[in-house]
Amino acid sequence: TQAQTMLDEQPAPPEPAPLATTGKRPKGLHATGHEVTAVGDSVMLASTGELLRVLPGIDIKASVGAQLREAPQVLERLRASNRLRRVVVLGLGTNGDMPAGTLDAVREVIGPDRELLLVTVHASRDWT
Repeated sequence: TQAQTMLDEQPAPPEPAPLATTGKRPKGLHATGHEVTAVGDSVMLASTGELLRVLPGIDIKASVGAQLREAPQVLERLRASNRLRRVVVLGLGTNGDMPAGTLDAVREVIGPDRELLLVTVHASRDWT
């Protein structure tokens, strides 16, 4: 299709610059896949191939029907098994609403030393 052809013509993203010898990340450098844990629903599951291509080594926990209300428990299990990395991506929201306090619970589980990235959704549903 024309859309797929346009996607195929997009240049590959640039390789990230190596870390400085001090171990500090140069300003503007994004995380590598080995620093990212992603938790998501079927939308993320369908994007797994592209996520792995762009962020080799990313740890993805995605499943059909996953809901944002489950995120604190999922993240707690990942933390307990030592799989929760420095950057946490939540790609949830297409399967239900977010009860009050959910993001506070997520922040508590991941702690102050991890970055949290939220992938927002837009769909013709009451909760989006």
